[in-house]
Amino acid sequence: MEGYLFVAIVRNLSHLEEMLASVMETGVSGVTIFNTRGISKATFHRTVSEFSIAGVMSSLFTSEKPETSVLMVLVESRDMVDELSRRVESIANGMDKPGSGIHFAVPVTHLRGLQE
Repeated sequence: MEGYLFVAIVRNLSHLEEMLASVMETGVSGVTIFNTRGISKATFHRTVSEFSIAGVMSSLFTSEKPETSVLMVLVESRDMVDELSRRVESIANGMDKPGSGIHFAVPVTHLRGLQE
């Protein structure tokens, strides 16, 4: 079986519960959620030039930058990817501004074990 891995990186954590509920309403079999922390290219280059790669790694763990959450959902159809995209963007009031989050889907082959 083939399908898609839909990934949404949620920057505004106040949207997380509503997004999760909306995604589950589509009938997907489950959602994997990761709490993450990233580093921007500008922060990386500034930290590297001022300190060292150890400073970059340290900034990941001591950063005041808010955490993000990553939602991952395996689905079987492009139509479901489109539906998830509409729901996530609607709740986030679009994702066209810097820092608002992103979402994407990638094709998955050899998909096994996806339950209804």
